[in-house]
Amino acid sequence: MSGIPDVSLLADPGLIRRRTDLDAVGDLLLLLANEPAMAKQLRAAVWVGQRRWNLVLNNDVEIWLPEEDAVAALQKLVRLDGDYKLLTREFGIVDLRLPDKLYLRKRSQAGDSPPSGPA
Repeated sequence: MSGIPDVSLLADPGLIRRRTDLDAVGDLLLLLANEPAMAKQLRAAVWVGQRRWNLVLNNDVEIWLPEEDAVAALQKLVRLDGDYKLLTREFGIVDLRLPDKLYLRKRSQAGDSPPSGPA
């Protein structure tokens, strides 16, 4: 299919257990269709807790999307990235899970353990 990026979907082996999980994959494709520039940077999408997506970009930046209104969150990030170049700076995680807040976590230094965060 043209326009759809070649993306790895990562989750537990039984990702498609229920119709809602299948709907989530469709929602992800619509989300990426709304932001084609972001879709081009996407390396993987991780289905977290059977309720929300994390996006992993080609430069290893993780975008933690909210459970609700992921489209608006991603659009906000695209605007902020246009103004502040967040996705090409020292940040490893962009946490958009709370609608009124944006959390940025710096990349881990060599030898540091990876950050752990809530699902």
